[in-house]
Amino acid sequence: MPNPGDFTPTNLEFVINEDQDETYAAIGGDVERYVAGASLNVGDVVYFSAAAGVVNKSTTIANYQTFAGVVVGGRQTGGRALTMQNAVGVLAANVNELVLVMVRGKMWVVSGAAITAPANVSADSTTAGRVLDGAGAVAGQIVGTVLQTVAGAAATTLMQVGHR
Repeated sequence: MPNPGDFTPTNLEFVINEDQDETYAAIGGDVERYVAGASLNVGDVVYFSAAAGVVNKSTTIANYQTFAGVVVGGRQTGGRALTMQNAVGVLAANVNELVLVMVRGKMWVVSGAAITAPANVSADSTTAGRVLDGAGAVAGQIVGTVLQTVAGAAATTLMQVGHR
């Protein structure tokens, strides 16, 4: 039996799958299957690499012009998406394995520094897979909007996934 906050994606949209169904913090969205270009963790923001269907994370901000979404699971999670806040950082997939990516919706991510919500965020140029306040980001490098204020680096925060 799946754990609370886990789900196995189907061809149907994952709408909401958390007990917080009447709050802004309810997690949910559209999940797609891709191939990991490196070891990826739940909560990593990823982009499409040059190889078809492969996603990766990077400290090169320009790579996120081809933003894919946020990792929610993969081969290492038994093909289940882990949406609970305490699952952020869990290994989702190793290189060349199936990885599940939320392409639209709300999911937990990791901050690279303090962020005051609501704020558009871009990828972190110091630690791959994290997000930073996107105040100086150019068009195409915004990966979403953080909905919770965080005091510093390595804090989990809720993000509305949305490439702009």
